[in-house]
Amino acid sequence: MTYETCPEPLVIACAADDAYAPGLAVTLYSAVANCTAETVVCAVVDMGLSDRTVKRLHTVVATARSPHTATVELLFLSSGTYLQGTQVYRHFAKAAYARLLLGRLLPDVKKCIYLDCDLLVTGNVVELQAVDLGGNALAAVEGRAGPKVRDLMNRFLEGTGWSRKYFNSGVLIMDLERFRSNDIGEQAVAFCENHASHLLFPDQDALNVLLSDAWIALDSRWNMIVKHGRNRDLSVPGVLHFVGAKKPWKVARRPKDLEIEIAIARYRDALFASAIFAKHKVIVLSAIFATQRVLDLP
Repeated sequence: MTYETCPEPLVIACAADDAYAPGLAVTLYSAVANCTAETVVCAVVDMGLSDRTVKRLHTVVATARSPHTATVELLFLSSGTYLQGTQVYRHFAKAAYARLLLGRLLPDVKKCIYLDCDLLVTGNVVELQAVDLGGNALAAVEGRAGPKVRDLMNRFLEGTGWSRKYFNSGVLIMDLERFRSNDIGEQAVAFCENHASHLLFPDQDALNVLLSDAWIALDSRWNMIVKHGRNRDLSVPGVLHFVGAKKPWKVARRPKDLEIEIAIARYRDALFASAIFAKHKVIVLSAIFATQRVLDLP
């Protein structure tokens, strides 16, 4: 199979509030601009987006549509009462839990690509759509399980034959039919509520515990962590993930690592191209040309 076209509508799911709106704009813009699917549906779980932001995001997605894509649709979903009372800790927003609800919020969708809102997509996500999950609930990139993560996982999975593998939930291929039939989302939300004070990365920890033997690994290029000391070639087409509390639309200090500096520059070019939160009026055509040059977009 080639990745030039996609036989079914490709569904990209995200979740954000206004604080993460710049990041959401870049994630959507870069994913759609690099995508060759004929039909793309962007489903955003609205965790507190203003009317102005919603209007601008429609412009962002329309501007990003590649020549290969005939239709791009942007939908906004409400989380309803699912997350009322859910506790959040540290810098994590309640929007992080929204991925757990996608099976219910997208009842007619079989499979979706979930993307965090601190990503820069440089590859063609049609490749992710084509991945065979083989009956597993999801596919993700294996992350680093440090001592604290290992202790946490052992606490819940000791004696279960845990493989010692732990995935990062920033990029997920999700079998939503399986999520619905096994109530995975509801179980994960309950797990977060019951163990919130013990979890390091709440939704991610919950999915790793519940699906410890029901996920497959993606190539690492689909979730490349942009962090000092990782020593990774960030120029490979895939997904750049700007983890941590300091996000690239906020950071002012120049990073020590040249690879990270280049990655942040590429991110900010995409932010400029999305033209959504510029302090001054932006000529969209110039923005598009700038992003094409830096990101090698079609």
